Amino acid sequence: MPSTWDGVYSSYNDLIISCTDGRPVGYNKIRGMLTPREAAIKDAKNYPPERFNLLKDSLDSKATVLEIGGDHGGNWVVLNADVDLDYHILEIEKLVWHGKQIFPEIHWHTKIPTIENGIDILYSRGGIQYLEDPDSYISECIEKNSPKKIIIEHTTFTTIETFWSKQEFVTYRTKVIIPCCFINFKQFDTDIKNHGYKRTCEFNDDTYNHRDKVSFPEEHIDPYMKSIIYEQI
Repeated sequence: MPSTWDGVYSSYNDLIISCTDGRPVGYNKIRGMLTPREAAIKDAKNYPPERFNLLKDSLDSKATVLEIGGDHGGNWVVLNADVDLDYHILEIEKLVWHGKQIFPEIHWHTKIPTIENGIDILYSRGGIQYLEDPDSYISECIEKNSPKKIIIEHTTFTTIETFWSKQEFVTYRTKVIIPCCFINFKQFDTDIKNHGYKRTCEFNDDTYNHRDKVSFPEEHIDPYMKSIIYEQI
């Protein structure tokens, strides 16, 4: 599903206000997201095995996980075979409704839950950049659930001030605009540490060069996606 990024906006609201050309706005406007159980299982198992390594290597034989933006539950499909998972996914209403039909074994949420006895891992792969306020959202997840470990994987960060851009998805002959946040890493990192965590792992994913896909200044381009692990002190 090809995408491009267009423009620089100082806030989520500024980006939304600028959307006046009639194109659908928001991830929930993407068509074709509803997949039968068998197809969703097949899709998850067709992903490269290394996609699941960061989360897999952090799991014990039994674990409670809260995933932000888990789509159809691909991580649960692959990892539940080896680990006894109490798995929770935070998603948009459309996917939560569908997820309950195809994978009732997963706990589905449209709002941040308070999970009894807390959670072992708060996880997101490329999901928090589509939130209206990623920093506040992560903070609320931490305050409500006190995760032992936080894993943020394959996510757009920046060394300059946080900004938003219009990510254009082209799917099923429909162009959909998705507000995408490029998150200031220093502030994000400080906020999580202030909750009582230390950063134990950080690396740049393979090169993700936006230069041929964006319409914003060079100083806003960071060529890498970042993955990070935090652990409770």
